[in-house]
Amino acid sequence: MGCLERLIGEGLHAIEVRQAAHDAYNERLQAQMAKMVWSHPSIRHSWYRNDAGEIYILSPWRLVDYWHGPRHPTPPTSTWPEPTVSPTTDGRYRLAMSLDVAATIDRLRVTFDSGRTADLGWRKRQLQGVIDLVKQNEQQLCDAMAADLGKPPFDAWLTELNLVKEEASTPSGT
Repeated sequence: MGCLERLIGEGLHAIEVRQAAHDAYNERLQAQMAKMVWSHPSIRHSWYRNDAGEIYILSPWRLVDYWHGPRHPTPPTSTWPEPTVSPTTDGRYRLAMSLDVAATIDRLRVTFDSGRTADLGWRKRQLQGVIDLVKQNEQQLCDAMAADLGKPPFDAWLTELNLVKEEASTPSGT
């Protein structure tokens, strides 16, 4: 929340974590993950583990601890950088995404204030759109998770796509 507050309050358009903060977080993460079952030496092959043997998919912390950790970002010493696309060591690309948070919030407020979202039929059509999007792009989504995360297709379907479809099919309050 602190990041969103800074973006809006200071009229910024993007956030990029400083390398030192990124590295410190990953050191803490790997130290904690070394104590977890997913790091046990008997587990040699897992989509949780990258080629260097490090685990990045899971979190060793309780959700409440994770929630309180990054809530108040440290201000940068200089202007936050414009978004960039840069190659990684494994031949993939990292995107520092640009998001005009204030413009997005303004656009969403206009839609909400119009009363359009109050209609139950409209909300159900939006949820059906999510279901249709996942169904129509299931193979591409599985391929992307395999390429980016090393996640096997069945795992991607079971733990990601199927859950999204189920959540959209059974909204709370119905």
